[in-house]
Amino acid sequence: MLWLALALAALALCAWAWLASWRVELNLTGRGEPSGAWVLGGGARVGVVTLSAAMARGVPLMIHVHLFGKRVWRWRASEHAAEAPEPAEEPREKQRSKSKDRLLKVARELEPEAVLSFLFEQRERVRVDVLDITLDYSFEDVLLTGRLMAAVYALAWMLPTPVRIRQTVRWELVDRGAATLDLKSRVWPGKIALATLWFSIRTVWQRIAQRLRARSITKEARS
Repeated sequence: MLWLALALAALALCAWAWLASWRVELNLTGRGEPSGAWVLGGGARVGVVTLSAAMARGVPLMIHVHLFGKRVWRWRASEHAAEAPEPAEEPREKQRSKSKDRLLKVARELEPEAVLSFLFEQRERVRVDVLDITLDYSFEDVLLTGRLMAAVYALAWMLPTPVRIRQTVRWELVDRGAATLDLKSRVWPGKIALATLWFSIRTVWQRIAQRLRARSITKEARS
């Protein structure tokens, strides 16, 4: 009887994970001044978990995590910089070569068309309710300011209804900028996780099948 109750509970949990949607909110802001001073900050909330982060020129990164409004974890880059041993630096060319090899390996394993199709299908599992982007900027190059203003207006006209871009252009002949992003969306993580798992299994199986066929053709050619 206990096993039956546990099985039913597991089944109910799986059904809830598949059907339940999570409210995701994200807020990012940044500002840069002609003096070279800058600041970045933001926060994200998923259900009862809230994450906030901030950093500025001369101020190391700080990250806080809250659960039910109570802080449960804090991380400061300044506290860990002295503790972390400095890794032996590799030549830049060697680092670039390793990164390039990794990217090429991933690209060979994944078909771009299949990845794009998979990402396009996930739009049904991610619903954007509101996406507000606010820009406030000026540049010493007046021509650059005008080009960016025209590009933003053209982009805003093409965006779907939930997405809004607003800009304030300042003709101050100095390099200054500020931007904020406010996102409110709803995500179905259970459906995304299962879809990702199935896509991974299908991709791996296709690669294995291709290799087996190639070996079979090679053996037949040799015989």
